Amino acid sequence: MRAKQGAGAGAHAHSDLLPPIDVRVTQVNRERLRLLQALVPMAALLAALARGFDSLLALALLALLAGVCAWLFISSYARSSGQARALPGQIRLDRIKIRPGEFGQWRWYGRRAVIFELSCNVRVAPHSTADAEALRAMLQSVLGDPLRFRPRGSAALRRLAAATGISGAVLMYLAFKFEIKPLWLVGILMVFGGTAVLGAFSQSVADSPNNGRRE
Repeated sequence: MRAKQGAGAGAHAHSDLLPPIDVRVTQVNRERLRLLQALVPMAALLAALARGFDSLLALALLALLAGVCAWLFISSYARSSGQARALPGQIRLDRIKIRPGEFGQWRWYGRRAVIFELSCNVRVAPHSTADAEALRAMLQSVLGDPLRFRPRGSAALRRLAAATGISGAVLMYLAFKFEIKPLWLVGILMVFGGTAVLGAFSQSVADSPNNGRRE
């Protein structure tokens, strides 16, 4: 127990010595983005119906749904600038407190970090690329090592799903050009099925089975 306490105290002392870093912070509301992801296929379906069957009702619903999707996308991201400061047991990003018990998992890629929380992600990037390694060291001193991610599906399955979606789009074009409505519906199903599978297999999952978060 004393050894663990000594190690923790050493980590805190180390974090106190790290200078503040100018960063850009983006808070991402995952719940709104999930709702947006569910509504976008519906909007595309309404667009296809409005185009293929000349439906004024579908066009009106499409306009309404497009407005809702635009609001969800804009309101899902809150951006600000400030300083990242390492304090004992936490990192302060102005009014955001990053503590291991609340934001305990994070990912580093490129020159920025994504810190995971139940309802939102916090993206942190330094203003200067020269501060990237210092920012990584600051986060690691408080939150521990970052998670490693890999795609959920294989590259072959992703290519197959993409090919299915593209083939469906071609069928929709041919159906519209030659006015073959049954072929239009088949094309719609292929586009949506391929897109849904591609999105599912392109999600990133943590390598560790105990850290199965998706980004």
